[in-house]
Amino acid sequence: MLDEVWRVALPLGDLGVVVFKGVETCLKRVYIDGLDAATRSRYSIEEPLLRPTVDGADVSAYDLAPPPHKVVLFPYTRDMELADLRSFPGAAAYLEEHRPALERRRWYGQTVLEAGLAWYEMPFVSRHMSEPKIVYPHISLHADYALDLQGDSCPQDLLLHDTPA
Repeated sequence: MLDEVWRVALPLGDLGVVVFKGVETCLKRVYIDGLDAATRSRYSIEEPLLRPTVDGADVSAYDLAPPPHKVVLFPYTRDMELADLRSFPGAAAYLEEHRPALERRRWYGQTVLEAGLAWYEMPFVSRHMSEPKIVYPHISLHADYALDLQGDSCPQDLLLHDTPA
């Protein structure tokens, strides 16, 4: 039976679908957990760098509902270019306060600086993050997936697909 499945199956790449992973911050306490409303207000963190974020618990069958307070400081433009912090003084001040820890983050055995990344850059961000996508948890016993048509969500630790054009 498995031979029959393999005989008729099409690779996702042949369908124009790209599988990619959610953001990898290597310091969730700065980029996500530390961004309560009071902190965002105290630093006047600019809205263009705040994106709704979801993890596996926020995705259920056909429903993508990030809690309104759950955001990620996403230092990238909608075109997925690294943001120039000089244009975002509130975010810059917040990140600067955490700079020593941000510089020490490790990704595949080296610090972000050794990897050639900016000190505030995330070690992994797919260039497809701002595009429409299907979002689903790594592990699920049910059909827990949802469609993000606007490309607004910034999932953590979830597998994602580009939706074919």
